[in-house]
Amino acid sequence: MRWCKNCGKVNSGWPARCRYCSVGLDGRLCTRGHVNPTDVRLSFCGECGQPLERKSGAGFSAAPYLLASAVFATTTLLCGLTTLLFKEDPSMAALVALLILTFGLRLVFQILPPAAKSIARETVNFFLRVILGTGNKG
Repeated sequence: MRWCKNCGKVNSGWPARCRYCSVGLDGRLCTRGHVNPTDVRLSFCGECGQPLERKSGAGFSAAPYLLASAVFATTTLLCGLTTLLFKEDPSMAALVALLILTFGLRLVFQILPPAAKSIARETVNFFLRVILGTGNKG
């Protein structure tokens, strides 16, 4: 998800341009699509010399991180409630909790920006290697 600083709307996915106001979300774009810094003093593209767009939707937003944190907290809470509700059948509780956890984490990974996704993926891979081992028994 990407937030547009120009129109204030959230775009699904990771588009290069805002789907609502068409400004560049990576920086100021030239007519050929080259990304340039958001500095207003720049008038022409550094690669091809074409004029730059006047507006830019680039900027940081905490909204995807807050939304992903809320989804993760809700997923954790639902998994905990599932284990409490299915006390008489622990295998069913584990299965339902695993399904909720899978769905919730998948949703969190869809919300996060690519850089945060790669950091989270590496962290999860590290902990899985620590917990499960590498498979080398030598």
